[in-house]
Amino acid sequence: MSGIDNIFKTLKDFADLEAYARSQYNTIIELTKKLNRAEDEISHLKALLTQQSISLDSPSPLEVDPSTSDQETICRIQLKKLKDKSLNGEELTLEETKRVEIYSKLLISFASTKKKPQSEAEALPTDELLKLVKGMGGGE
Repeated sequence: MSGIDNIFKTLKDFADLEAYARSQYNTIIELTKKLNRAEDEISHLKALLTQQSISLDSPSPLEVDPSTSDQETICRIQLKKLKDKSLNGEELTLEETKRVEIYSKLLISFASTKKKPQSEAEALPTDELLKLVKGMGGGE
């Protein structure tokens, strides 16, 4: 016997069957409304995520390298935003592409102006180097 057969046995007359059907119908309507509200909320949240361009891998203020200057940090953050916009399939405007170029040039200049670790010879004063050279027989 199936579940439907059991339901028919428990219902005594047509009025019971009608009341059962009505309660099932009301349950279906209520669940359909809940489902529609949940789907609306999901689509609304997806739209918010798209509008805000939330990126989970964007650096938080705590992840910023303290040894970099504020200018370099700003350049990197702005380039990341423009990169994310481009990866989302949006075309960059002329102004945005100019900003990419400017930020890139600034980062290159920051990298070239950073001091490289000096070798031992570079760290020694000139007169010390001259004494070493003379001591090796290279001087007069």
